[in-house]
Amino acid sequence: MDIDELRLKAKEAGIKYWHKKSPENLLKELNEDSQGSEVDEYLDKLKVQYGFDKVEYVEKFEAYRCYKDGFHVDWVSIDELYMLNGKQPIINCPLKYQPLPANRRVIIMPWRS
Repeated sequence: MDIDELRLKAKEAGIKYWHKKSPENLLKELNEDSQGSEVDEYLDKLKVQYGFDKVEYVEKFEAYRCYKDGFHVDWVSIDELYMLNGKQPIINCPLKYQPLPANRRVIIMPWRS
């Protein structure tokens, strides 16, 4: 797909400032729009399984803060959500949240020690 096709798709999708963004950012935003419902579905499963009250997205870390009884109890990144559901990771975020100590973690993931 060349840059003109990409910008046309971004314009049709209603992405703001599509003409100023790099092709990589446009492609990322177009992918997020198409996969948004899938992430919501995964978050709903996580809320039910662990009894979270609220899940809040933190864009800086591309991860979700999970709350239980009004307190922050754990983090889950978009990649971890996909891996928990048997899919390939999709985002490589250079900024990472500070991992919680083992005694405070709520979400059980096989790759966490």
